[in-house]
Amino acid sequence: MLDKVRETIEKYNMFQAGDKVVVAVSGGPDSLALLHALQELKGIWSLKLSVAHFNHRLRPEASEEARYVSSLADRLSVPVYIGEGDVARYAGEHKLSTQVAARELRYDFLSSVLEKTGSNKLALAHQADDQAETIVMYFLRGPSPKGLAGIPPVRGKIVRPLIETGREEIEQYLQANRLEPVIDPSNFQKVYLRNRIRLELMPVLKEYNPNLPARLVKAAELFRDEDNYLEEETSRCWEKLCSRHQDRILIDYEGYQPLAAAVKRRLLRRCFHELTGTSKDLGFEQVDRIYHRLEAPDKGKKLELPGGVWVQYSGVHVIMSNRVAGKEKTDYAFQLEGLGTKSWSGGSITVEAVPAETVLSTSFKGDNRWKVQVDGDKIKFPLTVRNRRPGDRFYPLGLGGSKKLKHFFIDLKLPHHLRDEIPIVVSADGEIVWVAGLRLDERFKITETTRKVFCLSYEKFR
Repeated sequence: MLDKVRETIEKYNMFQAGDKVVVAVSGGPDSLALLHALQELKGIWSLKLSVAHFNHRLRPEASEEARYVSSLADRLSVPVYIGEGDVARYAGEHKLSTQVAARELRYDFLSSVLEKTGSNKLALAHQADDQAETIVMYFLRGPSPKGLAGIPPVRGKIVRPLIETGREEIEQYLQANRLEPVIDPSNFQKVYLRNRIRLELMPVLKEYNPNLPARLVKAAELFRDEDNYLEEETSRCWEKLCSRHQDRILIDYEGYQPLAAAVKRRLLRRCFHELTGTSKDLGFEQVDRIYHRLEAPDKGKKLELPGGVWVQYSGVHVIMSNRVAGKEKTDYAFQLEGLGTKSWSGGSITVEAVPAETVLSTSFKGDNRWKVQVDGDKIKFPLTVRNRRPGDRFYPLGLGGSKKLKHFFIDLKLPHHLRDEIPIVVSADGEIVWVAGLRLDERFKITETTRKVFCLSYEKFR
């Protein structure tokens, strides 16, 4: 198994020399094998490992499992970080399913361990059978290129060294090394679709092809390569053919018409996502309706989409908009290419350079509501000034970890009608710098080593 794990790591260039890696360990078979394998292989890349375990407090055995992981890490001489959270309570407070709530709390904890340890990689234990089950699950729900591409081996800081290693290989490895994992009984509860696929459907499919998981893993790799290519092509078309005008997007129809069908569908989905902040409500059927309508467009006729969005052919452009008659749309997004001021109907944001030697110690606290000073070397232009979008997350100054912007507003008891008006300053790499008038992001604060300082100020017009 070690040879296969090493091949996977090298194939996807998961590690560089000297990487600091947090290994997420539940104590189950996969994460236990992952930790042991990385401990065996770490010398190749001079890796510095840490173990992170999150107790979801959903089962009576959870505390014992946390102690087991802690004991195991101690035996391997690997630093261990144990966290816990009341998933049931969190799910109730935020109206989430237990699975989604557990995932959010777990990833918040793992992010905090990455930050605390200064690590640049997070190793997760998804393996080949997980990959196969994921692909089958997406296919049953309705196939899409992204779904059939499965779980990515690498995504940002996250790496999955076991993604091409099967469950049987892992079990053999555990036996050979006399490792005894803990077993989560919820993995055998057929109330979850994934469990039913693993326990009922996959055994039947394997009767037709015992090597099915390996075949699906290879198929996912091929789909992933094609998906990446089509995404790059779609991005080029977005830049060339589309223009954003507050609550609507215009697509140059003359440039759109000769595109390949696959790129057209992706471009339409991209436009919907840019307008609404999500594309989860736009299924293949809706995209296909737009696509076929535009192949023989009827000038002036509107096609209604989820979320109040509509599409119309004007004769020159395809117009996609979410403007509701009689209701002013509050979404906005503007760019600041460098130092200067950007104004809109609700206010203005100014970015100025400040001599570092004149910065007062109080600036370190970020305690001026309408004006903050930030580490200029960490800012990437162009900055985007916009209101909130679904999924926004940042590191509120002083909190010690990340938080969803939605939950940050809830904790502040900010009235709903004000939440869409708050300007969010976003760096070019997508990181939130400042929730204007409310909180600076921890990652952009001034420190004793700061050399370049920018002052961000917000003036509200109404």
